[in-house]
Amino acid sequence: MNNTFAPNRFARLYRKHTVEHLKSYLLSIAVLAGILTVCLGFFWYMNRAKLAIRDQANIFVFFYLACGTIFTSLTFGYLDQKKEAIPSLTLPASHFEKYLVSFIYTFVVYQLVFLGIFFLVDGTLFAFGAPFKKSENEIINVFNKEQDLYIIFIVYAILHSFAFWGAVYFEKLHFVKTAFVVLASGFLMVIINNVLLNVFIKSDTEKGIPFLGVRVLEQDKRYDLYLQSTDFLLCVLAALVAITILLWAAAYFKLKEKEV
Repeated sequence: MNNTFAPNRFARLYRKHTVEHLKSYLLSIAVLAGILTVCLGFFWYMNRAKLAIRDQANIFVFFYLACGTIFTSLTFGYLDQKKEAIPSLTLPASHFEKYLVSFIYTFVVYQLVFLGIFFLVDGTLFAFGAPFKKSENEIINVFNKEQDLYIIFIVYAILHSFAFWGAVYFEKLHFVKTAFVVLASGFLMVIINNVLLNVFIKSDTEKGIPFLGVRVLEQDKRYDLYLQSTDFLLCVLAALVAITILLWAAAYFKLKEKEV
């Protein structure tokens, strides 16, 4: 039998995880549905049975990212408690299979469940409001390129990789410690970026944000240096994909280290 991945063994592990956490997952789903109902319902009621696209987008983005990162940061919480950690770590399954179960639940299952709950609540409110504001109502389309909300899925992948890594790496307070590392890393990146700009560009430069170009001051004139839009997007996307993959890989090797 393959020591890295065996379909039958993985299926049993996945089923075991599902059975053990089913009640807590169902309770979490009920709480999420209730919170979305209250938030969306508040705007629906205040706007007289109408939900603006902006209100729907704001609620979707906030809860989608917040709930996802918190849920992911708790996925390896059992490692903090010896009574739960020892049976889990000694379970006859490979490191990769245990990693994959948590990854599927926090990245794939979570997104499907959240989208289902959000549009169920949203659609229900629209159905109640149809007799009053039918012509003015429009359900948000998160996959519509014109609304640019599809970018949020890329953002979630990045945040998920940080939260997933932090869930394995840190002991206790995973979410708080991971958030601190992310903020500190961003601050450090801005400082390093400005230092490098001053080294490579001899003219006076204004402080810039990494990956977003630079403004050069030359004889009281300003010159903006940017990549073409296509090249810029490709560079940023490549950098984000690389960071995401590296963090996912780092989480796997850290989990493997804990089981040695």
